[in-house]
Amino acid sequence: MIKLYDHNLSGNCFKVRLLLTQAQIEFESVVVDVFTGENKLDKYLKINPAAKIPCIDDNGLLVWESNAILLYLSEAYPKDFTVELTRFGNPKPGTDDMADAIIVALAGKNLLDKTE
Repeated sequence: MIKLYDHNLSGNCFKVRLLLTQAQIEFESVVVDVFTGENKLDKYLKINPAAKIPCIDDNGLLVWESNAILLYLSEAYPKDFTVELTRFGNPKPGTDDMADAIIVALAGKNLLDKTE
């Protein structure tokens, strides 16, 4: 099961939680209190040397930076959620088009539509 190191007040953590939830990927949330400096303790720096949230631990594979996490999840756990992304021109995993599609899908509007 994926461990998501996050905080409820973080927008970047929210978009990762949103993708995990929408894609029905099981995860455990581990709150990191950045307001008390918990992210700067040695225990967390071993997980993410950049001392930022969010970060995921997927069976020992650590990924940080929210957009990198979104890309990783979309490639590692394609499931039915990526079928929804076909409305954005069938983006290929690992491409900028996939990144754009994920971000736009999470935003809930089609910013890629150039006709508006």
